[in-house]
Amino acid sequence: MLRTAQAARHRSSAHQVDQPHSPHALPAHIKRQLDVLTRSELQLQTAVRELAEFSGPQTQVNARNDQIRAELKAILRGIEDLKFAAEEEDRPSDTEVILDRVAHHEDQHRQLQAALRKANLQSKQNIERAAEAERQELLKGGTDRRHLRMQRMQDANSALQASSELTSSLSQALGMISTEVAKSEEAAKLLDDSTRIMQKTSTEYRTLSMVTRTSRQLITKLQRRDWTDRLLLLFGLLVFTLTVLSILRRRLWIWVPGWKALTGQCAEGDWLCF
Repeated sequence: MLRTAQAARHRSSAHQVDQPHSPHALPAHIKRQLDVLTRSELQLQTAVRELAEFSGPQTQVNARNDQIRAELKAILRGIEDLKFAAEEEDRPSDTEVILDRVAHHEDQHRQLQAALRKANLQSKQNIERAAEAERQELLKGGTDRRHLRMQRMQDANSALQASSELTSSLSQALGMISTEVAKSEEAAKLLDDSTRIMQKTSTEYRTLSMVTRTSRQLITKLQRRDWTDRLLLLFGLLVFTLTVLSILRRRLWIWVPGWKALTGQCAEGDWLCF
């Protein structure tokens, strides 16, 4: 709550300082740059206060210092950009107002640098006090040290047991994975064998289909040849029979029923010609 109130007071004071002193408004890009500088300064003030209250390890203190110094460099670049923009303004009144704001932000930049140095000293003292308190806690008495040593040993044993259990669990999991991999390899081999058998069966089926088609064509040709032979035999038998009948009639003068009609010897209109 105290930090929030202080940040609100700093924010309100910064806005009050950054109010324009000219009768006309500044350009939009200048206003945006001033707002960015104001927000950056407020954030750095908060970061510097947190650094002054920090008592953590030195590595984190160094990391925060690097971040704050980078922000200070960014603010300094923004101030230089504003100076350049002020020189580019056409109206002297705008240039005067911008330079006034630049002077204010330069003052804020110097104050932040001084506050950062104080915060680093305070943080160093906090770390030293924390280390001293820890040292005094460790040097309280033999009982506390033995208790702490026993507790550490118990923690080490617990960690060792947990590590052993984890190792055994991993070994079991590895064995299960190996078994599953072996089963997968066997299944892959069976699948390959089945694929080869299916391919062989398909090839044999295609060959059998071709043989069946060829056999069907040959059977059809043989059936046609058989009918042709039958017709030829019947025709030959008919010719032979007619030849025999003709010879018998001429040699023996035997009357053959229907011979006249068959040979075309009947007169026209004779229905009883045989």
